[in-house]
Amino acid sequence: MIEETSDSYLIGNIQRFCLQDGPGIRTTVFLKGCGIRCPWCANPENLDNKIVHYQTGSKPGAYGKYYTIDQLREVLLHDIPFYSSGGGITWSGGEALLTLPKLGRLVLDLKEYGINQGAETSVFVSDEQLEFAAENLDWFIVDIKILQPEGCLKFLKGDIKQYIRNVEKLADKKKILCFRIPLVEPYTYNDENLTLIIGFLKKYQQIPVEIFKVHRLAEKKYNILGRRMDSYTELSDERLEQFYERLKKNNIDVEIIQM
Repeated sequence: MIEETSDSYLIGNIQRFCLQDGPGIRTTVFLKGCGIRCPWCANPENLDNKIVHYQTGSKPGAYGKYYTIDQLREVLLHDIPFYSSGGGITWSGGEALLTLPKLGRLVLDLKEYGINQGAETSVFVSDEQLEFAAENLDWFIVDIKILQPEGCLKFLKGDIKQYIRNVEKLADKKKILCFRIPLVEPYTYNDENLTLIIGFLKKYQQIPVEIFKVHRLAEKKYNILGRRMDSYTELSDERLEQFYERLKKNNIDVEIIQM
């Protein structure tokens, strides 16, 4: 059993044959640790950079596993036959960009193999962390959550100036594959925030947008972890459609997806 050392890294999960995490067939690697705290988080087991042990009945379990770089490379190269479809590896989390620089040697090795690499990110990361990812990854799916400065700080524990600055940097490099907007009342789906989102997207109209309503399927995970899932109402199909039409009227390339 591998323990944490200078050459071993904690991975939340590795999920194969993913079809919604970027182009083609992808292997998604969930890295541990996140710098923000979304009340609707669907992966609470990846918020902290540590193994989370749990018990379901008489059966023990754990969220997270240590890999050496060599072991992780072997696992990911195993899926190369699937990447010929235009697929590749997607780094997710948690917040992948926080810990991706620690895996720098692996990221560079995968580039040498010609494997497409992207990341799902909220971009609440430092200049140095963003710079490494922007230099070495092919594209990014960027979340848009709460653009109200006070709401961003209160509910996400995030700095909206940092977010906007990082989005601008990725857009300048033409590295944003799409924006992805989780819609949940009252956090992201409120009149002020929706208006801010539309104004924000008008600056990036060449970038497609995906919207989806947040579900409560992670509630079982919260129960296993002994945590309370925040209260919110799942958005109705009607209200989802209303925002979709509002985006279309503003000439924004938008698609409704299921997550």
